[in-house]
Amino acid sequence: NMILANSMYEHLSKYDGITVYMTRTEDVDISLLERAQFAKSVNADYLFCLHFNMSEFHTLYGAEIWIQSTGNENREGYQFGSIWLEDMQSHGLYLRGIKTRLNSKGKDYYGILRHCKEFDITAKVLKLVC
Repeated sequence: NMILANSMYEHLSKYDGITVYMTRTEDVDISLLERAQFAKSVNADYLFCLHFNMSEFHTLYGAEIWIQSTGNENREGYQFGSIWLEDMQSHGLYLRGIKTRLNSKGKDYYGILRHCKEFDITAKVLKLVC
């Protein structure tokens, strides 16, 4: 995750008008709520949460983006997610799509998406499955 996060940091930092903050720069535990609070404290427009998963029998693979299920965050997440998936495809990754998922309470399934919604931050979970 840190290798990809650092690569994204370097890439995004090249653009004028974009300031990139890292919630962590080493392998330490930071809760999902603390990550969202940090993003709010620096007045972030977007928060990216990176995950690498492994398929038990290696039958699933590829890249997918999970976005907030409602509101402007959904629209913005889908637009930006499309750009990132296109870039990942250019590197030869199989695309699993842009997705949403609700929990039993009808809220976004992933905690980081729920917390960012509370703070009006558009969030995306980038999952790479091996």
